[in-house]
Amino acid sequence: MRPAGKTFFFICAVVLVLLSWPKQGVSQVTELTYASGWVKTHPQVGGFAEKWIARIAEATQGRVKISGIYGGSLLSPEETLPGVRKQTADLGALSVNFFPGQFKFGSALGSTIDLNVGAKIDMRGITAITLQLYDEFPQFQAEFENLGITPLVWVPSAAYVFLSTRPIEKLDDLRGKKLRGFGTDLPKLLAAAGAVPLALGIGEMYTSLQTGLIQAVITDPPNMLATKVYEVAPHLTLTGRGKGVLTDTVSIVYIGNNRSLAKLSKDDQALVRKISREMSLESAAYMTLEWEKAIKELQDKGVKTYTLPQADIEKWAAISPDWYAAAAEKLNKEGLPGSKFIERYKALAQDYMAGKWKP
Repeated sequence: MRPAGKTFFFICAVVLVLLSWPKQGVSQVTELTYASGWVKTHPQVGGFAEKWIARIAEATQGRVKISGIYGGSLLSPEETLPGVRKQTADLGALSVNFFPGQFKFGSALGSTIDLNVGAKIDMRGITAITLQLYDEFPQFQAEFENLGITPLVWVPSAAYVFLSTRPIEKLDDLRGKKLRGFGTDLPKLLAAAGAVPLALGIGEMYTSLQTGLIQAVITDPPNMLATKVYEVAPHLTLTGRGKGVLTDTVSIVYIGNNRSLAKLSKDDQALVRKISREMSLESAAYMTLEWEKAIKELQDKGVKTYTLPQADIEKWAAISPDWYAAAAEKLNKEGLPGSKFIERYKALAQDYMAGKWKP
């Protein structure tokens, strides 16, 4: 080959190397999917998730792009854990209560409502307590690590209230009433008040109230608007100090597959975790506002509002199961520090309500 030919091929090789060389200032975009089994308008797993997604995009200057897929079109609530583990979605809205076998600590108090605490504490309190317990108990952390996932944002459920076909103005009004119950703990709370809980899905509430199969439901106000059950049950009863009762800990958490998160740079992984932690506490204020907006909207639609007397709340608390003792015993039987976990929970709750701990 003549020298000119060698020079030509040498130049071509150099050009190819330069074209393939990473360019300064040009950042790689990593695309992730977030799946929610609930609709996009659901504030807990839709509205707030969109804020989280936008905050991450802004903080990473567009290097992390998350696409939200809602309404169960990718993963239903029950499919979220296995789906995120298999990377059907990279991120997802998980209810730990749906998987009590895998999340023994996460679900221990995630569906219980101790009326001495749940009717007095606020959403920021239960969110801060959940985060603190996760930080302090390695066994709690291991529940996620062993599944190859990371908990990112904990978002509290809006406080529960009653919606009924006829007014519920006092505890005795619950006696004999058929109510939609769900999970394993809430039906026990309703039964303690003399109600008859029936296991029904969210989509069954409207027709069940309309046909008289049940006379009331207990759920969060945003869900009442989404399902339009107020059309057939126009009476709303608040429990607690002007608001409804809260579960003892947060049960909804946005999770991420660890392999998916590892696609991000170390700096961006740290940013995502930092933002998620900050927004966990922010979510409490957001959900409180959404609760208040939903109550007002229900009232504007003609729903009449009542409040259970404090004396009735105290009476109901006295005849309800001892959730703490049951949770501690269950964890202890698994060889886990159940008693220590529950005692720490109670101490944090008392300190928060007394104003001694202000996270």
